[in-house]
Amino acid sequence: MLQKQYVLGAFALATLLTAGCSNKAAYEIMQSNKKEACERVAEGQAREDCMRGYERSFAEYERERNRAVGK
Repeated sequence: MLQKQYVLGAFALATLLTAGCSNKAAYEIMQSNKKEACERVAEGQAREDCMRGYERSFAEYERERNRAVGK
């Protein structure tokens, strides 16, 4: 089930990127999908831990991505 969500998320991301969607919008959609997955599969502390993994802002993500690709 979770794998299906990632496939659907990847498909949505690919569709948005080919449609000229901004990196920020694509990032936000992927984050939203991941958070929804946390809510479905986890309870209590496990859910909180899962959600905490997706608290990074787009600006932080962009800085890390640029550093990784050498920009």
